[in-house]
Amino acid sequence: MANLNIGYSTAPIQQISSHDRNHQKNFPVCQFLEWDSSFFGYRIAKTTSSKLDTKTIKNILKWSKTNQIDCLYFLADSEDNATINVAEENKFHFVDIRMRFERQLKGSSTELNTAFVGDIRPSCPRDIPFLRDIARTSYRDTRFYYDSHFPAHLADKLYETWIEKSCVGYADVVLIAEVEGDVVGYISCHLHDSFRGQIGTRWSPRRLERKKNRSSIGKQVSALVRRARGNQN
Repeated sequence: MANLNIGYSTAPIQQISSHDRNHQKNFPVCQFLEWDSSFFGYRIAKTTSSKLDTKTIKNILKWSKTNQIDCLYFLADSEDNATINVAEENKFHFVDIRMRFERQLKGSSTELNTAFVGDIRPSCPRDIPFLRDIARTSYRDTRFYYDSHFPAHLADKLYETWIEKSCVGYADVVLIAEVEGDVVGYISCHLHDSFRGQIGTRWSPRRLERKKNRSSIGKQVSALVRRARGNQN
């Protein structure tokens, strides 16, 4: 099953010069993003709802001006036409489509693909430079590259930083695929609770060149994720 969302961001919002930047009202319509703001050098926030109406957008824009927000992330419900219209009318800029695929692991096979020539294992510190190299060039089709307010070199660094942080605790585990001693891809795993989790994966076409059994790597990783999930029960 796949879920589809549309990603938007705003152009810089006009600021209120008299506002104390250290003060932020506790308003539930938006959430200030400390890490993103520090990394990019802009005051960045995200909306807390995937739907918009005239009342909600009024509160969101008021909160954003009060808190001197430069950029606002909004992940829209793609099935709500009114939300899309309100976003466009208020100068939100379309930057991305997010597709999330879901699969029930109960009853799935945990047998590994024995035809795979390589190794799937948890990441270790020595893998980080190779994973940063893959991440730096693997997300050029994402929202940070389609939003001209974010410099491309900082977007590169964002994903390098993300995969490194994932390896040292941000993710529950990062599994890597290694072929002939060469790291060719990774999958980051997050457990939300006892019943739900989330994974993200990326392979390096350059590193996979001339490698055998490329099509079996994904199956091998998926089997290991299912096996790891089973061991948690």
